[in-house]
Formats: sequence, structure tokens, C-alpha cells
Amino acid sequence: MAFAQRKDQHDSLALPAVGKYFEQFGYSVHSFGIELSPDMHEKLKCLHNGTSKMLRYRPDLIAIHPEKGSLLLEVKSVNSNSSNFAVELDAWEAARIWCRSGATVLYVFVDIPKNILLCCFPDKLEPQKIFVPRKEDLPRIMKAYKTATIIYKSNVNGSGTAFFLVPKNTLESLETVLTNWQKP
Repeated sequence: MAFAQRKDQHDSLALPAVGKYFEQFGYSVHSFGIELSPDMHEKLKCLHNGTSKMLRYRPDLIAIHPEKGSLLLEVKSVNSNSSNFAVELDAWEAARIWCRSGATVLYVFVDIPKNILLCCFPDKLEPQKIFVPRKEDLPRIMKAYKTATIIYKSNVNGSGTAFFLVPKNTLESLETVLTNWQKP
């Protein structure tokens, strides 16, 4: 499936599913992602400092609960029987920067065919194997991730940025996390 089709399914199926799910737990859900600012996205494309990453890879949604506070939601989805979700390396780094800055980011993974929502916090993810579609990114990633296996893979359908895979069986149910989550 082409990148544009996957993005369309993500936007039309996964994001609304996440919003509806959070609303059942008393949250209001609002758009937040970079898609709201295409001009800024284009200007930040090749910048890799922390602020640029935080702006370019803003989480997709904000979930606000009147008593528990707010969460930034980074939504990832698959529309196949894959046993993994893909996470962009720079987006994961941005999520970790957001968290160090005092925000709470939650990855929400949507298995569209099975209608399953899973999740984890960014600090629970640690890339062991990183796939790099662009040769020019190899030196930067190899320098930053000395213990990970770095694989140059040019024939990847997607955004063209480095990514790692997250096995579905390592994730928690969204229901469990939302039931137990308390604001820090």
C-alpha cells in the first residue's frame, strides 16, 4: 500500500478511533500534529536539533481530562496482519524530549483490521534494530546508536525517515493504561 493511502487510513480510521476511545474515559480530544502547519513542516524537514524535532514531530492529538490532566498522543497504525508497528526514530526522540520537558506523551498503536488499541510510553521503547532508508542519515544514526543494529534499507515505502519496529506483543492494552493512569 502506498504511503498516501496509509496516511489517509491513519487519518480517517485510526485517529477517530483513538479520539472516541479516550472520550469514553472522560477525555476531550484535540488535533495537535504538524499537519496543522504544512509550511512549518517543510522548513523543519532536514533539521535535527531538539527544538526542530519537537515541532516537526508533534504528537497527533491532545487528550484532556478534567481531573487527570492532559496527555500528548502519538498515534501509530497498521492496516495489515503485521506483528509489528513502525516508529520513526526522530519522532521517538522528539517524544522523549517532550517527556523530559515535563509533558506526558503516550504512544497509541491502532491495529485497524482487529480494532485493537495498544499503547506504551516512549521511555519503554528502545530501538534494537534501526532501518535507515536514506544514506545521508547513516552517519548521524550510527554515531547516536552505537549498540543498535543499523540496517540500510533503501526500498522502504513510507516517509523515508529512519524507523524501528515495535512488536505488538510487547505493548499494553490502552484500557489498562487509561484505567490506571494518574497525572504526575
